[in-house]
Amino acid sequence: MQWSRSTKLAPSPVDLDDRVVAELHCIKCGTLLRGEFASGSCPQCGHPCSDSVYGDYLIYSDRAEVDRLDEAARVVIYGGMLLGVIVAIAMLFMVTSSQNVIDAIRRGFDTLWAGVLLSPVIATTGMVLLTRRYSMAYYEAKYFHRRYLIRAGICTGLVLSLAGVAAYFWAHYFQVLLLAGWATLPSAAFMRGLSRLMRRVPNVRLASFAQAISSIIWVNGVLSLLFNWLRPLAAESSDWEAPLLSLQMLVSCGWIGLGIASLRLMMTVHRNFLAIRR
Repeated sequence: MQWSRSTKLAPSPVDLDDRVVAELHCIKCGTLLRGEFASGSCPQCGHPCSDSVYGDYLIYSDRAEVDRLDEAARVVIYGGMLLGVIVAIAMLFMVTSSQNVIDAIRRGFDTLWAGVLLSPVIATTGMVLLTRRYSMAYYEAKYFHRRYLIRAGICTGLVLSLAGVAAYFWAHYFQVLLLAGWATLPSAAFMRGLSRLMRRVPNVRLASFAQAISSIIWVNGVLSLLFNWLRPLAAESSDWEAPLLSLQMLVSCGWIGLGIASLRLMMTVHRNFLAIRR
């Protein structure tokens, strides 16, 4: 490695005596750990300080922690399977009742899109139960103070003001953007969190797989946004019908493939938890 004057090292969270010198909070109870030994335990709840400072591997974690994660993984799996079955039955009904192939593709996409808009509920459940590493006490200790709340309030006010202006002047585009963001952001965030969790197993292969799914969700979300923005053009001009139909089929295949890949990943994650528990 070539060192230069511009090379900077990240400050260590501990000093030479192994005491925590950074503003780190216990991931379980939120207690400030500054001054504590990194090899010791939290003075409030007894959780290992090293977990909050460095992180740890699940193979060395308590059995109760792995059991909790495994139960959360099963909740996500069952929820995803139930949603998939409902969407598949609805798509089959809509396609078989269509008048022609083009009508079947459109109806199938609308049904699939409705299922995609429901998937963030499962992704949010997964983030809360499975990939959330820190406790609520940790977030309260770190963020529930006057300075952070004032900044967050100002930013929220500005965002809501801009959203109101966009909704008034560009209602269709804003609505489509909102729906595409809802369909994309929670699922992509859940997969990123799952990737970090798999690195704690440790399982680098599954971590890379989850990260790849997160990236593909972003791509398919952008394509869905583009299609829904351009969709009114097909009703105004027949020249747009064929390109939009192709894009519609591409987006539909993408969401179906992502659903299958995500379910397969979750089942593999479940098997990894079972292997750790043995």
